[in-house]
Amino acid sequence: MENQEIITALLRIEQKIDSVLTPSGQEYYSVKEVERILRISRSTFDRYVKIGQIETINVGRKIKVHKSEIEKIQANGFNY
Repeated sequence: MENQEIITALLRIEQKIDSVLTPSGQEYYSVKEVERILRISRSTFDRYVKIGQIETINVGRKIKVHKSEIEKIQANGFNY
């Protein structure tokens, strides 16, 4: 396989993974969705991830946050 074919195949796999992980009854949210839901900026999101306030997972090159993390923050707020 040529490099371009490999890259194309990997991108298709990544899209399929995203569609499985984020169906209409979402279990995982993107960074932008988390920012909107929690009403925080990207820099605040990054800071909370760095200090362990928000736990993330990497799916390919994308960062995802599980629904339970968001619910925990909404219920208890951030621990400073």
